[in-house]
Order: sequence, then C-alpha cells, then structure tokens
Amino acid sequence: MVSLVPRISFCLRHQTKLLSKAAVTMKQQQQPMEFSTSTNLNFEDSSDLKQRKSRDTRFFNQVTLLGRVGKNPVLVGREGIEVSFFPLATVMYYPAENNEVIEDKQWHDIMVTNKNESMLYFVTNKLRKGDRVYVEGTLKYRRVEDFGNYTKETRVVADEMIFLEGGKE
Repeated sequence: MVSLVPRISFCLRHQTKLLSKAAVTMKQQQQPMEFSTSTNLNFEDSSDLKQRKSRDTRFFNQVTLLGRVGKNPVLVGREGIEVSFFPLATVMYYPAENNEVIEDKQWHDIMVTNKNESMLYFVTNKLRKGDRVYVEGTLKYRRVEDFGNYTKETRVVADEMIFLEGGKE
C-alpha cells in the first residue's frame, strides 16, 4: 500500500487544494487514500473528502481587543433578557516626522449578553471606567434609522473577557 504524505500549510485554502490534488492522484492509482497531517486525517474514499472540503469552507468572525473602558457599563433589558454595553478604547501609535508620535485612538462598542451570566454580572457590577480589559468576541452589524437617515452600527459581542488591571486612580 502506498502512503501519500502531502505537506499541508496552515492555510485552509491551500489545505483544500492539496487534498483535492491528492484525491485525484490516489483515484488514478486506484488505491485507498492515506494522509498523514498535523490533524491525522484519514480518508478512505472521495465522498469523505467532499465532506471534509465542505467543513473547511467555514467563515471566521472573531475580534480580539485590548484596551480601556471608556464609561461605566450600562445594563439594559428586563428579567431573562439582559444586555450590558460599554465603550472600549484601543490606541495605536505611529511614528511621524520630527520624531513625533501620532496617537490613533479607536472606540469600540462592546455588548455582553446574558448567554454568559457570570461575565454579565462581572461587567455590570465590577467593571468601571478606566479598567484595562482583554475582549474576544464577534462582530455584529445593525442598520439603525434616525429621523429618516439610515446608519450602520457595529458592535462587538463579547464571548471572553479578562480583567487585566484597575483604572487610573
């Protein structure tokens, strides 16, 4: 039995291309396919390869932010459906002419839902303006009408949050 060991990069697009080429090669040789990769994938026929390809074409929506809380969080909602909002500031520094530094501050709207009740409790009761936090989440877009004008609102729905240090006293 011939063993085929392709070098598959971490990029899913290249992995799918290499798996497709390997499937064609093995089909031409009329032998079962054997792969040895970092995830130890073994496909016996092309139908398994098609299933794997469909799983690898997933989309990715993840945001990672590290910054300071701009205002105390606000709890909105009623029993059972509670959401907390707060702004988070991130800062990037760029070199400019004359040895000056340009500060680029971005504000992000963070939303914490009651899907994770312990995080919602922490945000509403413990998190304060100036606290430094690490936030992981997903982007959510929403179209808002304001006196006939439509604007697009972007929020980060927090999935993970790490409290790093207290605010400036």
